[in-house]
Amino acid sequence: MHPYATDSPERMRIPLILGGISIALACLVSLIPWRAPWWIDAPSVAAFYGFLYAWFDRRLWRAKWLQKIGLVRVPDLNGEWHGIILSSHDENGRDHDVAVEIKQTWTRLCVLLRAERSRSCSLIAAVHMDEPEGPALVYEYRNEPTNGAVNSMHIHYGTARLTFDGADDSLSGDYYTGRDRETHGMIRVERRRATENQPQEQS
Repeated sequence: MHPYATDSPERMRIPLILGGISIALACLVSLIPWRAPWWIDAPSVAAFYGFLYAWFDRRLWRAKWLQKIGLVRVPDLNGEWHGIILSSHDENGRDHDVAVEIKQTWTRLCVLLRAERSRSCSLIAAVHMDEPEGPALVYEYRNEPTNGAVNSMHIHYGTARLTFDGADDSLSGDYYTGRDRETHGMIRVERRRATENQPQEQS
């Protein structure tokens, strides 16, 4: 995964809050009447901060109550997404099935897209929160053709801008490739729920 940027002010607020909590925890530990073994130091502010930051980055930021109180605004996009792509390569003549896997922490992200004849991986990304239509995931990607691709396909770079709709759990928007291919199109995918991956029990 690679770092991603965001215009949400939480990137400035959260470290300050975690720093304050770390100082408070270190002060509480210093008041406990115990002596640490000679081979270990008492937990310091830096140690508490490192632990809290790692926990928040990987797990805690996804808590729904943090979203409800507005402390975290960046949406959790983790999961498998399935949908279609329309491409100017065939004049938007047919739907192309596509699968997208997004891996995300609070500070890092990776977008993996698999189509019938190619696959791509994000290189850099940003999540824009203050957009009229809702949060937008913008990323640059590197696309590689699969073994079954036509000879005219080759490695190229492009950019995608996808708007997140929390109501129907979907991402949709446009993509553009570099000057070498000069194609563009539309992407729409919906997140696959965990229950959809589980086999149904027979009655």
